[in-house]
Amino acid sequence: MDFEFRLPDIGEGVVEGEIVAWRFQEGDFVEEDDPLLEVMTDKATVTIPSPRSGIIKKQAFREGDIAPVGELLVVITLGDKNPETSLPVPPANAVFPASSSEVTSHPLSTPRADRQTELRTEPETAAARPTGRVLATPSTRYLARQLDVDIQRVVGTGKAGRVTKEDVHAVANAAVSPKEAPEKQHETLPRTPALHPEDQRIPIRGLRKRIFDKMAQSKHTAAHFTYVDEVDMTRLVDLRERLSSQTVLNGVKLTYMPLFMKAVALALRKFPQVNATVDDQDGSYTIHHGIHLSIAVATDAGLTVPVVHHVEQKSIPELAAELAEKAERARLGKLTREELQGGTFTITSLGHLGGMFATPILNYPEVGILGIHKIEERPVIIDKQIAIRQRMYLSSSFDHRVIDGHIGAALVQKTKELLENPDSMLLELR
Repeated sequence: MDFEFRLPDIGEGVVEGEIVAWRFQEGDFVEEDDPLLEVMTDKATVTIPSPRSGIIKKQAFREGDIAPVGELLVVITLGDKNPETSLPVPPANAVFPASSSEVTSHPLSTPRADRQTELRTEPETAAARPTGRVLATPSTRYLARQLDVDIQRVVGTGKAGRVTKEDVHAVANAAVSPKEAPEKQHETLPRTPALHPEDQRIPIRGLRKRIFDKMAQSKHTAAHFTYVDEVDMTRLVDLRERLSSQTVLNGVKLTYMPLFMKAVALALRKFPQVNATVDDQDGSYTIHHGIHLSIAVATDAGLTVPVVHHVEQKSIPELAAELAEKAERARLGKLTREELQGGTFTITSLGHLGGMFATPILNYPEVGILGIHKIEERPVIIDKQIAIRQRMYLSSSFDHRVIDGHIGAALVQKTKELLENPDSMLLELR
C-alpha cells in the first residue's frame, strides 16, 4: 500500500518551504521517524521525520524547489526492510489505482516536464485565480513593480502556480512593441558577462536563499534611515575587564555583546515605540511589552539571527551564558524554530573587522537595528587637553514609516549614555 505524505504545517504563518536536502532518495528504504528531509521557511530550517516505514517511491519536489504547505511531498510504499515481506518498487511509469488510501491524481505527481506542459497548455486566467496572495518571491514582486507589471494579472508557471521572474519578463516583453519602444524592451533583458570556463555558478538556496529574499523584502518595503554616533567606551572596557575576573560568570567568557544587549534593553524601555514590528498587510504596527533581541551571528552557511527573549528580565551573566550557547548552536545549525522567531529589535556586530560605520538593513518586520563596530584607541580633546580614549561608532537604521528621526536618534543617544556610564547600567540588572 502507498502512503501519501504532504508538507505539514511547520509554523504559525508559514505557507511554504524550500526543500533544502533530501536525506533519502527514490528506491531507498526509510524507517519511521528517520530524518527524511530538511525544509527551510522564513522562520527556520526544520528536519522532517518520515511518518512511516517503507520504500520511497516518488519525491514530488527536488532540492531547491518551493513546496506549499499541504502539497504532496513524497509517496512511500509501506513495508518492512525484509526483502521477503517488503513490497517491490514499481516502475516509474506505473499507473496506480485511485482509492481513499492510495495516491490521488495531482499535477505535482507527474514528471516535471509534464507539469510544465500542463501549466502552459491550460492557461489560467487572472480572473479565474482564487482571491488571495499571489505566490511570488519578494525579488519577483520588485521586478514586476520595476517593469510596471500587475503581478495579480500574471499567470504563474512555477510550482503550484508560483509567478517567476521569467513570467514577469514575458508579460513585460509582450506589452512592448520593438518599433514603439526599443530602449524599454532592451532594458528589461538581464545583462550578464560572458561566461569563462573557470566561472562558478552557485544556486541560491538554503540559508542564503532565505537571506536573499528577506533582505530584498526589507529594503524594498521599509523606508530606511540611518543614524550614526560615536561612543567613548573607556569605562565599559574597564568594566568588562573587572567583570571577567568575577566567579559569577561560571566560566563563561564575557564578550561585549551582553553589555550592549543590556544597554539597548534599557534604552528601549525609555523609547518603547522602537521595540516594535510592522504588519504591512493590515497597515498596523505592534509595540511589544517584552524586549526580544535578535543577535546576528556569522556562520559558514551565512548570517543567522537567534533571538534572546525577555532581555529586560535577565542579568548580564545570564545573557552571557545564553548568548554563548545559542551562538554555538547557530554555527552548528541546531537552533529550534522558536529560537529564530519573535525578535523585536536587532543588534549586529562586525566584530574585529570594525570599520567606521555602516548602513544596516532592517531585520523586517522589526523597525530598528543597531550596528556595533570596532573599539579602538583614538585621540580626543577632553577639558582642552588631548587624551587617548577607547572609542567606537554605533550605526543604526530605522523604518521611517513608523519611527520619526528624533526618536531613532534619541534611542541611540540613550544607548550611548549607558555605555559611557556603565555603573548606572549595573544598578538596573533586572
